[in-house]
Amino acid sequence: MKDFLGSFLTTGGIQIVNILTGILAARLLLPEGRGELAILILWPVLIADLGSFGINTSVAFHSARSDHSPKDIWAGSVLVVTLLSPVLAALYFLLQPVIFEGQRPEMMSLAWMSVVLIPLHLYSVTLISQFQGRQEFGVFNLLRCMVHVSYLGFIVLLLATAGRSVDTFAFSFFGSLVPPLGIMIWLGWKRGWVCFRPVSATVRSLVMYGLRTHVGNVLSVANRRLDQVIISVALTATDLGLYVVAASVEGLLFMVVSTMDLLLFPKIAAQTLESGRQQILGRYFRASLVLLVPTTVILLIFTSEVIETVFGHAYLPATTAAQILILTGIPYTLKVMLATYMRGSNRMKIITKSEGFGIVVTVVSLAAHRTQIAAFAAANFGPGCAAQA
Repeated sequence: MKDFLGSFLTTGGIQIVNILTGILAARLLLPEGRGELAILILWPVLIADLGSFGINTSVAFHSARSDHSPKDIWAGSVLVVTLLSPVLAALYFLLQPVIFEGQRPEMMSLAWMSVVLIPLHLYSVTLISQFQGRQEFGVFNLLRCMVHVSYLGFIVLLLATAGRSVDTFAFSFFGSLVPPLGIMIWLGWKRGWVCFRPVSATVRSLVMYGLRTHVGNVLSVANRRLDQVIISVALTATDLGLYVVAASVEGLLFMVVSTMDLLLFPKIAAQTLESGRQQILGRYFRASLVLLVPTTVILLIFTSEVIETVFGHAYLPATTAAQILILTGIPYTLKVMLATYMRGSNRMKIITKSEGFGIVVTVVSLAAHRTQIAAFAAANFGPGCAAQA
């Protein structure tokens, strides 16, 4: 209960900070600028996640199981991330002409600089997973919170010194990952974890587990991000800005599932008996429903009021999209928790099959309803979208 309460309060604090940064970005940049910012952040982080080989999940799993020493896990994970980062950065550079086609020329300089997000993101999610796996949730929650607080702090600083622009928010996001990463390294050093002499057996174990879980993770990320990816390349930056705001309203529900998921994985991974894993899953899912059901009803009723009050009148066209996304909250929670249960039980094939089926359904639906998508975009996100959909 202590871990749950602490993590839930931390996630609530993070959500409050995210709302503040989201409000600032939405109101100061307006839909077009908000969409441009989303593109700059979306693609480097997406490429990093898709190319990570599941190293962060593997670190959490091995740390929870104590199969290897913390020093060996640290050294092995740092080696893997160091080797992956330049490869993924090169891939990002190759994709830039497609990603940023039709965007303002000023966006290209920011696009080149946003490559720093790939190594920063990979090192951050990998090193923090060691604290998660060892169930040091106090430190883990502090580090999670620091990323978002740093982002807000940099935004306020740069708004005061450089004025409002997409550059201000982009540089703030780039910089927000640096202080937490420095704290992670310092805390790891204080605990005696920091080591740069990887053991081949540990590296092999980290990579093998990561690869087994990575296919499912890739499909899960693709399912979760496919909507924004398609909008970012097929529609305008304004459309993406409206959609991001719609997803932000839905994000209030995911505060619950993200908290449960962070706690659930190491607790299930540490269990040796199937009965123990099932008991933990049931307890956490029931607690999620108690919080999710009333929140879902309230958000559905007051969607337009929430959008207009929080983000401004310019984002009201996102109301219908937000309501559709809100309806996915409870099914998505069940899916995430079952996937976490399977990963913690080292049963990857089920995740791969389910996520693969989801991708097939998504792609077929998009292909079958291309005309309806264009009509929906024109009706909900403004004129001119249909021609680009």
